[in-house]
Amino acid sequence: MKIAIFGLPASGKGTQASFIQDKYNIPQLSTGDMLRRLAKEDHTELGEKIRNIPTGHFADDELIINSIKKELENPKYKNGVLFDGFPRTEEQANKMIEMGIIPDAVVFLKADEEQLKERIVNRRVHTASGRIYNLISNPPKQDGIDDLTKEPLTHRDDDKIEFIEKRFNDFNNKTMPAYLKLKQLCKYGSGPVLVEVNGMQEQNKVSHDLLIGINSAKAIFKIRQNHTFVMVQSAYDGKDADEQLTFTRAAMHECLMNGEIPFASHLLYSQPNILDYNNKDDRKLSQEINKRLIENFDKVVIYTSDTLIDKDNAIERTMNGKKYLLDNDTNIALNHAVANNKPVEIRNIDTLMIHKRATPEKPIDIPMPPTIYSSTLDKISNNPQLVIIESPYAGTPEEIKRNEYYARSAIKDCLNNAEIPFASHLLYTQAGILDDKQSAQRRLGIEAGLIMGTLCQKTVLYKDLGITIGMDEGIERAKLAGRSVEIREIPNFIEQYNTNNTVSKKPKI
Repeated sequence: MKIAIFGLPASGKGTQASFIQDKYNIPQLSTGDMLRRLAKEDHTELGEKIRNIPTGHFADDELIINSIKKELENPKYKNGVLFDGFPRTEEQANKMIEMGIIPDAVVFLKADEEQLKERIVNRRVHTASGRIYNLISNPPKQDGIDDLTKEPLTHRDDDKIEFIEKRFNDFNNKTMPAYLKLKQLCKYGSGPVLVEVNGMQEQNKVSHDLLIGINSAKAIFKIRQNHTFVMVQSAYDGKDADEQLTFTRAAMHECLMNGEIPFASHLLYSQPNILDYNNKDDRKLSQEINKRLIENFDKVVIYTSDTLIDKDNAIERTMNGKKYLLDNDTNIALNHAVANNKPVEIRNIDTLMIHKRATPEKPIDIPMPPTIYSSTLDKISNNPQLVIIESPYAGTPEEIKRNEYYARSAIKDCLNNAEIPFASHLLYTQAGILDDKQSAQRRLGIEAGLIMGTLCQKTVLYKDLGITIGMDEGIERAKLAGRSVEIREIPNFIEQYNTNNTVSKKPKI
C-alpha cells in the first residue's frame, strides 16, 4: 500500500510514520537517501543526471519524480511505501500525479497550530540522554535541571519561536498546497482514501485511529475490486434482542473490514416503526425479503453463537461435519441458499465483549401511520424491486436523530410500495459497525452503499429535508449506472415531526 503522510511540525508525524512502517511492514522512502544511493549504483542516464547535480543545489522536481519511479522498482517496496516529506510542494504533487505515482491513502494529522507552537517553545532537552521535558505538561522537578543527572537542560535553537514560525510558514505556504492537491483526488469510487486523524490526542490514541483509518482504506480497495455481496444471517429470536443485535453489528463490521458488502435485514428493518418482528406477518415479510436478496447476493454468511440463541426453540443443523444451532429465520435462509446453489459460509465471533465497542442510542420512536403491508408480500415474491434510498444523514446530533427518523419513514414508504429498500446510512452507521465520525470509516460505509446500488433497479430520493452533497453523489452514481431516479416526499412529515420535536432546520446544502 502506498501511503503519503502530512502534518504540521510537532504534530507527531515522525512518531506515527514509524508506527505505520512497523505495523504494515512498509519502508519509508527518503528522497535524500534515494538520490545518494542512485548516484552510486545507477549507471543509466538517470544516475548520470543525479551525479551532475552541483554541490549545494537541490534536484529539480522532474528528476526527483523519475528517481522515485525507478526506486519503486526495488523489491523492498513490494508491500508498499510510505512517503514522508514528499511531495513537499504543489509542483511535486502535480508531477507525482502526472507520472502516475498516486498514493492509496493520504494521511493528515489534524492539529491546532497555536497549541503546537506552545508545545515546541516550552520544550527543554537533556542533550546527553535525549530526555525531553515540557515546561507546561511535563516540567522538570527543578527549573532548568535534568531530574536524573542534575545537569542543565537546553533550549535548542530549533525550539525557539523564530525558527518555529519559519517552519510553520514553510508548511502552510509550500506543503499544505501539496496535501490539498492529493486530497482533491480522494473521490468516491476511485482515487486515494483520505485518512484524517486528530493529532492532538494522546499518542496511542492517534496510532489507534490511524490503524482504523488505514485498515478501512485497505477494505475500500478490496470492495472496489471484488464487489462481493454478503447476506449476513444471525440469531434474532427474541431471547436477548439487544445482545443479538450487538453480535450482528460486530459481524457486519468484520465483513466490511474483510472487503465485503454485507446486508443484515434484521438490523435495518427491526428499527422502530418499520417491521415488528414479534408480529408473524411482519416476520414473514422479512423472511421473504431475505429470500429475494439471497438470490441476488454472492453468498450467505451465517454467524453463530450458542450463548445468544434460544436453545429450546433452536433448530439443529449439521454443516461441514459440525452441529450448529440456528434460529428459524436463519434456517429458512440456509435452505433457500442451498436451493439456489448459493455458497454458505459459517463464521463465529468468539468473544462478544471484544466487539461491543458501543451501545447505540435508542432511536426516536414517534408513532407513524399504520403499516399497510397486506399487498406487499405477494408483490415482493413475484416481482422483487430492489431500491436504494437517498436521504440526508449528517448534521448536529439533533439533526441526525431527525434524519434517521426520516430515513426510517422512507424505508417504511418503500415497503408499502412493495419494494425492498436499502439505506446504508441507517445500517452501516450503527454503533459497533462503522464510526461515521472517522473519515475513512465514513467513506467505507458510503462506498459500500454506493456499490450496493449496482444491484438495485432504481434510486429513490426523498426530498422533504433538502438535497445534500452526499445525495447528489448518489444521484450521479445512479445516472452513470443507467439506474432510474425517482423523487418522493413523505406527506406531512415536517409538520408531524415538528409537533414532537424542536429541530426543524434543513441540512446545509
